[in-house]
Amino acid sequence: MPRSISLPPDQGYPGTQSIGRAVHLLRCIASHGRRGLRIDDIVQMSGLSKTTCVRVLRRLLAEGLVAKDARTEKFYLGALLSELGLLVRPSHQLEALCDEALQTLADVTHDTIYLSECSGHEAVCTARRLGDYPIKVLTLDIGVRRPLGVGPGGLALLAAMPQAQRLAAIAANAALYIGYGGLTERRVAKQVADTVARGFYAGPSFGVRGTCTVSMGFCVGAAIGALSVSALADRMPAKRQEQVARLLERQIASLC
Repeated sequence: MPRSISLPPDQGYPGTQSIGRAVHLLRCIASHGRRGLRIDDIVQMSGLSKTTCVRVLRRLLAEGLVAKDARTEKFYLGALLSELGLLVRPSHQLEALCDEALQTLADVTHDTIYLSECSGHEAVCTARRLGDYPIKVLTLDIGVRRPLGVGPGGLALLAAMPQAQRLAAIAANAALYIGYGGLTERRVAKQVADTVARGFYAGPSFGVRGTCTVSMGFCVGAAIGALSVSALADRMPAKRQEQVARLLERQIASLC
């Protein structure tokens, strides 16, 4: 069942409410990656009326920011978003910086490697590399967004932040956590504290049984990212978790 995503409070600037609603709907659609969402799911997630959602989505469709499958009636992110993304300032393209590290980790571990980035109070999966182990652990699609603190990458991102920023992010997402398996603000804070103390996160991948992910966060300039190695739990005993963490540490050191 789709989880609700709170609409950020209106900042009181004239004429910005429609923009805020449009961005809010884009975030809702993005939260489901490439699976798409039907209109009733978007209404449920957004908390907006169906009339408002239809009106905003109609304009987003016209502008190419949203696409709709005529057969399934699902909405997806549109091609214009990808085209605009090509012009993002190079200094903000963490994926390009991490490209060699991602491939090295995939080659050495043979498992699935993810790059997550901090975007506001969300964690966004921006890259994935597949190792050659025959059973792949595919826990995230590129572009999926989750509140910081949900899943290994989100916890590692929080652990890499200055404490004040970390606490602010957890507080901002407090109302959203319950939609992720009954997660709570206190539990997230405890998991982050454990991650900080250990230097990396190691544990189950969110929502996928029988898996284990080792994640480590880092900062490059103003950007905050996290590299994660996901595998079957049988391939990640405690000793290998430590070994993978050291591999992540070396690759991150080459970035910073």
